[in-house]
Amino acid sequence: MDDTGGRTFTAPGPGPVPGWRIAGWLRKWPLALVIVLGIWFFVPGSGLWYTVPAALQGRVYTLGAPGPIADPGLHFKLPSPIQTVRLFPHTRVDTIQVGFATQPPTRDAQTLGYTSGINYVLTNDQNLLHVEYTVQYTYPESWKQWENIEDFGALIRGAAEAAMRSTVASHSVDEVLTTQKDVVQREAQAHLQELLKAVDAGVQVFNVQLQSVAPPEPVRDAFAEVQNAIETRSTLVNQAQAYQNAKLAEAQGEVAKVIAEGEAYAAERVNKAQGDAARFNQLYEEYRKSPDVTRERLYNEMLQQVLPSVKEIYITDSHGVLQQLKLGQSGGQGTGSGG
Repeated sequence: MDDTGGRTFTAPGPGPVPGWRIAGWLRKWPLALVIVLGIWFFVPGSGLWYTVPAALQGRVYTLGAPGPIADPGLHFKLPSPIQTVRLFPHTRVDTIQVGFATQPPTRDAQTLGYTSGINYVLTNDQNLLHVEYTVQYTYPESWKQWENIEDFGALIRGAAEAAMRSTVASHSVDEVLTTQKDVVQREAQAHLQELLKAVDAGVQVFNVQLQSVAPPEPVRDAFAEVQNAIETRSTLVNQAQAYQNAKLAEAQGEVAKVIAEGEAYAAERVNKAQGDAARFNQLYEEYRKSPDVTRERLYNEMLQQVLPSVKEIYITDSHGVLQQLKLGQSGGQGTGSGG
């Protein structure tokens, strides 16, 4: 109490709450509770249902423990925080660029630009090369990178660089620059996939593409001269081989012709010899049967072969008279003289 000017005031104390006010609160609380529970249960993601968009995958975590995988569509779960859902890329194709960087090509793809602090790669013949390349990959099990890997960007960059360095180190400089680029790309892709599989990253590498392979800038001109010399040598070797092949084909043709002519001549001589031998055997058989007749016939046949080419014939008789017959002259007259 406060005595002021002879008047006394008394401060009101906390009196009892009227019964009508308590009843109003009890009627409002169930309605508010229903509204809160409705929001909790039916809001997408935190409530009883959730949707997974196309090109993504979802995974349900029950009190933090990994649960089933959810494909695109409508799904149901227990409300948060009992069960939570996390969405991951599934069909998206991402690209990492090592040694250079460009802008992301599309909105749905991610391109990680990375310029290595060490720009040169060592070949197995102790040459240095500057290598720029891209790696394309997708996410068949994308939740693994969130569960198992703390910094996926650093992992994919380091693994890509390690795979390329290891692959280039097993090839010569000429193979990497010219003859075996495809082989280097395939081997680097396989090696990178092994590295990512070893850490269970859930990533599928489907392409490693060399963009630029060049020697270091200080020796690039000298290297170009060496390459030009190698190409010139290759051109001269090819020309020499072409000339050799042409001459060899020509010589083989001549050899085949000579062999064919020799075989034909040999066959002709063999056939003639066989015919002569058969004729001689036939005459021998006839001679054994009739020696005189056969001898006379052979003599006449020989005269028929020899006389047509004779121009003059000299005949002597028992008296030594020599007669000369000039064949081919009119009258066939001969001259005679004593001997």
